[in-house]
Amino acid sequence: MASSRKLKKRKPQRSGPADARKPLLRPETAPKRGKKPVARGRLWLFRLLALTLVPTALLGSVEIILRLSGYGFTPHAMVKDDIQGQTVYRDNPQFGWLFFPWKIARESSPYRFPGEKGDNVYRIFILGESAAQGTPDPAFAFGRILQVMLADHYPDVEFQVINTAMVATNSHVVRHIARDCARHKPDLFIVYLGNNEVVGPFGAGTVFSPLTGNLTLIRLGIALKATRTGQLLSNLADRLPGRSDAPAVWTGMDMFLEKQVRAEDRSLQTVYGHFRKNVEDICDIASNAGAELILSTVATNLRDNPPFASLHHNGISTENLAQWQRLYDEGVAMETQARFQDAIDTYLAAVQIDDTYADLHFRLATCYDQLSNVLKANAHYVRARDLDTLRFRADSRINEIICHIAEHRSGAIDLVDAAGALAAKSPGGIIGKELLHEHVHLNFTGNYLIAQQLFDRVSALLPEARARRRIADSPIQTEQQCRDALTYTLSNEHANVAEVLNDFIKKPPFTGQLYHERRVAELEKKEQTLRAQLTPDTLKRIDQQYQLAVASRKADWWVRWKYADFLSEQMRNERSASAQYLWVKNFVPHYAQAWAKLGTSLGKQGNLDAAVAMNSHALELNPAHVFARYNLAFACQMRGQYDKALEHYRLAIQYKPDYPEAYNNIGAILYQQGHVEEAVTTYRNALEQIKDYADLYYNLGVILEHKGLIDEAIEQYRAALNVEPDSPKLRKALDIASAKRK
Repeated sequence: MASSRKLKKRKPQRSGPADARKPLLRPETAPKRGKKPVARGRLWLFRLLALTLVPTALLGSVEIILRLSGYGFTPHAMVKDDIQGQTVYRDNPQFGWLFFPWKIARESSPYRFPGEKGDNVYRIFILGESAAQGTPDPAFAFGRILQVMLADHYPDVEFQVINTAMVATNSHVVRHIARDCARHKPDLFIVYLGNNEVVGPFGAGTVFSPLTGNLTLIRLGIALKATRTGQLLSNLADRLPGRSDAPAVWTGMDMFLEKQVRAEDRSLQTVYGHFRKNVEDICDIASNAGAELILSTVATNLRDNPPFASLHHNGISTENLAQWQRLYDEGVAMETQARFQDAIDTYLAAVQIDDTYADLHFRLATCYDQLSNVLKANAHYVRARDLDTLRFRADSRINEIICHIAEHRSGAIDLVDAAGALAAKSPGGIIGKELLHEHVHLNFTGNYLIAQQLFDRVSALLPEARARRRIADSPIQTEQQCRDALTYTLSNEHANVAEVLNDFIKKPPFTGQLYHERRVAELEKKEQTLRAQLTPDTLKRIDQQYQLAVASRKADWWVRWKYADFLSEQMRNERSASAQYLWVKNFVPHYAQAWAKLGTSLGKQGNLDAAVAMNSHALELNPAHVFARYNLAFACQMRGQYDKALEHYRLAIQYKPDYPEAYNNIGAILYQQGHVEEAVTTYRNALEQIKDYADLYYNLGVILEHKGLIDEAIEQYRAALNVEPDSPKLRKALDIASAKRK
């Protein structure tokens, strides 16, 4: 009988002692039961995605949070807005923050245009720098004159000429502006560009940002700063000690005095390469937008603007330098004696030793000019400009690049030779003071000549349906007709000459130029002559001209703006001026200067509350607006709010260290509060950097006289009289103080 016991399962026999057993795979690499091992390629892909997607998602979240919280600025040249119930696009005053420190960022002149482009509209965008903007007075830029010409000859076509040009910019900035313009159905781009290529952002002689040879890195940096995250990182980095050498305040051209660039410097080749690529990109942007494009050469003052700075060749020996200097000094002596041929021979001997000193070539050109040898004069004038080591003027290479691009690129690119056109209208074919205020900025005649050249090209480019609408056999407007249309008056001419004299020619780097005293004397005489012509009868006629212009050009805010300034500054009619300022403020409410001017005008009428409110709003729009800051301080002072006034005056000085009126009022308040020594220190500090403001000397003299320091007071009164020799007030103060000393 079979056994009923169950058979026991035998346990597997172990192969060795327990401490000798090891798994075939390490735990971290052993596959889990039921799952296949991950392939090595897929594993690295997962890791790469984790390294990229997670930070991207994090940065995206930060960007969204910053945008929702209102942090940062819009990096576009123009923004959408609702003004007076109309959807428009307008300039963005904060756009310059993308390329400059915000406290010194430059702006375009205000503009606006409808959001919807009508069927009958021909839209032109002007791209460029201060010369294209119209400095010293954008109301009379060549774009404004061009619009007058086009409107007169094609009355059935609506021409929108939008000037996007900005002071201190170059092709890196303009390329970005062109991209924004391309979104708004342009018909034509006009590019007048090249003067600031070396001193503008990312140039070899700039103070705003370092030169980088890699254009891609420059553009990546701009793209990063266009994000709110990039702006946050930039702001945090700027707070680090010693982070940036960029200037904290805008002082004009003298900021670049230490940024000289020799003609043989390799960095110039980098600048030329960047310029070429940026202009080519602007051409592509226009083509992709379906727009025509006009490139223009750039006109510079050759005859009447000596080089700003000169440097010898890097390798010149001490012995050769001494020999060169001896010849140069001998040539100067001969030139001073009007021995021009002898001076030329001596200068040419110096050229054999060192051919790179810009002033030497300018002196040679001047001597050839005196002997009516205009061909050789022009050659040396051009050489002097191209060797100028403070590069505020487009040199020969810049214009060569412009011409080469226009001639060799495929597509519809037209060339206007503005430099050639102005030379043809200049004595001896050499551009000078007849057409330019100083180094590059055009006077009305210069702007008119460029507008004339552009008008012919625009007329040729107009679509056939619009071109047929031209008034047959209508001659182009004369310069005087354009002056009348834009209300360019004797008062405007005087204001422009005075501004060029005081804000340019009398300041560095102009003060270091050859023949500077002669140039100042000439402009001072011209300014005095124009001022003497502004008689009461003349002012009355100008007022009538403005009234007619305002009635006929109802939507032209520039005419009202110039009229408001005329009423305030010449007629002392603040009530009428404030009405015009109010109209402008409502038309371009994003324009901080309009709020500041309106507030100041109302303050002069006794409405101090309005003055405070308007200038405060101007500072909300632009915290670095010095004019608004000063006028807010003055309004507070008039209201007896002296501590607030001092606070705002001191902020004004932070943005404009050479602001004499601010120093003057600070000293007056301190003295009134009994802080006599602090007031004296304020005046003395001001006079260390401001030499041409008589009231600073006068008020310091008054305080010193009250302290019994008569001799020191007399010294200050005499210094004041050196500035204003015909002042009865100063003469009387000096006489009284002198009598006390006796």
